[in-house]
Amino acid sequence: MIAPQQTRSALDALYDLILTRLFTIESKGELPATLEQLCCAARTQDDALPLALLPVWSYAAVGGHDWQQAVGVAAAWRALHLAGKLLNDAADGRPSALLPDEPVTSLLNAGVSLVFLAQAILVVESPEPGETSPGCIPPDVALVLQAEFAHAGLRAAAGQHTRLKSGAKWSLADYQAAVARRSGGPFALATRAGALLMQGELAGAGERRGVWPAQVQALTDYGHHLGSMLQLADDFNGIWRPRGRSDLASGKRTWPLLYAEALAARRADQRARLVALVRRAPDDPAAEEAARSLLVRLDVPLAMILAAEEKRRLAEAALERLADSEARQALVGLVRRIALAPQEMQP
Repeated sequence: MIAPQQTRSALDALYDLILTRLFTIESKGELPATLEQLCCAARTQDDALPLALLPVWSYAAVGGHDWQQAVGVAAAWRALHLAGKLLNDAADGRPSALLPDEPVTSLLNAGVSLVFLAQAILVVESPEPGETSPGCIPPDVALVLQAEFAHAGLRAAAGQHTRLKSGAKWSLADYQAAVARRSGGPFALATRAGALLMQGELAGAGERRGVWPAQVQALTDYGHHLGSMLQLADDFNGIWRPRGRSDLASGKRTWPLLYAEALAARRADQRARLVALVRRAPDDPAAEEAARSLLVRLDVPLAMILAAEEKRRLAEAALERLADSEARQALVGLVRRIALAPQEMQP
C-alpha cells in the first residue's frame, strides 16, 4: 500500500524509471535532453495533481501491498499520457505548457518518441534470470498490458482523428462520443492496468485468489469517468481560464459552445447571435467577450458543473464495488479535486 507520505517517493521512482529506460536506449543528443526537461515539468505538475499514480493506487485498491511493483506500469502509462498531451498540443498548433520553447515539429517527434518509450518500459527485463526488481513487470503480464496499451492508444487516436476531420460539423453527442475515446479511454487504461498487474501476480501465486473481473471493470469505469471530468475541466478553462488564446478566439468547438448551440436551437434570434459572435471571435476581442457573456447567460458554466458532478458521482459509485482501503480513498479524493463545483458544494 502507498501511504500519503510515500506519494513523493513513488513519483520520484516513476520518473527515475522513465529517464533510466530512456538513457539506456538513447543517452546522447537533443531528444534525451528534451524528454528530461519534459519529465521535470510533468513531475512538478504531479505535485499538485498526481495523475501519474493512478496505476499505483489501482493496483493497491485490488490488494497490492508493495507499491514499488506497480511503478513500471505507472511509468509506462505516464509516458503514453505525456505523448498524448504533446501530440494534442501539436495538432492544435499551440505551445505546450510542458515544453513551451519547442516548435510544433519537435512536439510531434517527442510525442512519437514517448509512445515507443512506453512500450520499452513495459518490457524491461529483470537484472538476472529469475529475479525481480521494483518496476519490472512479469513477461506474461507485460504481453497483456502491451495489447491494452496498443488498443487504448489506437482508440484515442481514432477519437482525435474524428475531432480533426469533423470537429466543425459535429453535435454535442458526437463530441461526447469522441471524448469518451480520446480522454476517457487513456485514463481507463491507467486504472485498468494497475488492476491487471495485480491480477497477473495473483494468477501465478498458487492458491491465492485472483482479482475478480468485476474489480477490473470497476476501475476501468472509474478511469473513464475521471477522464471525462478532466476534459470538462479543460473545456471550461479553455473558455473562462485560457492559457494563451481562448477556445473561442481559436475557433474550437468544445463542450460549452456545442451545449449552447443545442440550447439556443429553440430560439432563432439567440442562436443567430451566438453564431455571429463565435464567427467574429477569432479576430474581434469584443465579440469574443460578448460570446463568453452569452454563454454565461445561457447557464453554460452551471451546466458544465452539473455534468462534471454527474461524472464524479458515477466514478465514486464505480469504486463502491471495491473493498474500502487507503488506495480507494485516494482515488475518491483525486476525483473530488477535479470536480468543477466549489469545495463547499461537495458532499
